Amino acid sequence: MSQLRTPLALTLALVALLGAGCASTQAREHADADAIQAAVRHGRYVEAVQLADEHRKRFPDDPQAQELHRLASVALLLERGRRATFASDDLSALEDFRTAQELAPESHIVTGWVDKTRAKLASSWLDKGLAAFAEDDLDAAAEAYLNARHYLPDSQEAIQGYEDVMLLRNHRTALGDAYYEQGVRSLAEYWLERARHNFSATAKYQPDNERANERGVEVDVQLADQRLVVARTLEAEGRFFAAMTEYRLASLLDPNSAEAQAGMARTGEEAQARELLKQAEMYAFRKEFGEAAALLDRGAAMSSEQADDFAAARVEFQQARLRDQYEHALSLEHDQRFEDAITAYAAILDEVDYFEDARTRLSTLEGYVEMAASYYARAEAETDSAKKIEHLRAIEGFWPEYKDVRTKIAALMQ
Repeated sequence: MSQLRTPLALTLALVALLGAGCASTQAREHADADAIQAAVRHGRYVEAVQLADEHRKRFPDDPQAQELHRLASVALLLERGRRATFASDDLSALEDFRTAQELAPESHIVTGWVDKTRAKLASSWLDKGLAAFAEDDLDAAAEAYLNARHYLPDSQEAIQGYEDVMLLRNHRTALGDAYYEQGVRSLAEYWLERARHNFSATAKYQPDNERANERGVEVDVQLADQRLVVARTLEAEGRFFAAMTEYRLASLLDPNSAEAQAGMARTGEEAQARELLKQAEMYAFRKEFGEAAALLDRGAAMSSEQADDFAAARVEFQQARLRDQYEHALSLEHDQRFEDAITAYAAILDEVDYFEDARTRLSTLEGYVEMAASYYARAEAETDSAKKIEHLRAIEGFWPEYKDVRTKIAALMQ
């Protein structure tokens, strides 16, 4: 990876310093002095420091050897600091620039990099302070403004920002005190919702006010007790959805309330059972009685407080189902499908002893079937055509579609 170069003006200045330092001593005659200058000139600062260190060890009593090493070290620190600041590692960059400044306090170039980096760090902390202030995080904002002043003590923006934070913090402290006093008065007068609001506002402005937090919990418990009274009443009235909501609100106010937790679970199941009952009614209305019965079974197993409702629904749905079966049997009867009608009426009477006139109709149809079979047998056994027709006509009078009665009468009439 190619090395980053220091600015041209800096390189020329360092080379000039190296040249000036070497002109008055015999060190200029040494080839390693030229090599150090060349390394600096071409931006090979690590190599320049290594060469200067070797040169200093070779000529430990030569002041110019010390100077060569100092200036080469400054060049290396500047290069490393520039790399760090371009990578946004400004703390490391500032450390390198300050070290370079200690070695070369006379260098305006080094001082310029120190000042630029301090300004960059201060600007970053100012941005963080503004963001924290906008998010209402006063502690973080105050810390950010103090950090900005650490790098730029005279920054008016940092000074003003810190003062704004302190003013708002003091204002909120006063507001918190006022809200707390109002909350205490409201609690004494049993205005619980107002007291809760005041203690909540106190906690907002004074998060560490333990007494306000304790008072807030006390109010929440009393509000939870009020919700429990309402919940019990609603549950007793069978309004399970509403009761469940009240138990849930009580639980939110007082998470330690065992009654609220148990009530919420209990009414939740009852509310779900009630919903299944409503769904079953919808299926029964659509005459989908099998689905309705399945939903009733699920709901009844879930509920412990709606047994009478489910029992009544079962009776109601049974009556509706039997009514549907009865009307179907009537249709079969009117269509002279007597055997099918007999089966339909019998199914109803297998389930209940009486339903409408199903038993009478069943008996009548069974009589028709027996009578038709008897007349038909006589017609089959009769040799006299007139007698045959007489028996078949008897069947035709009440059951014209019985077997082949009409066909036989037509044949005999020819």
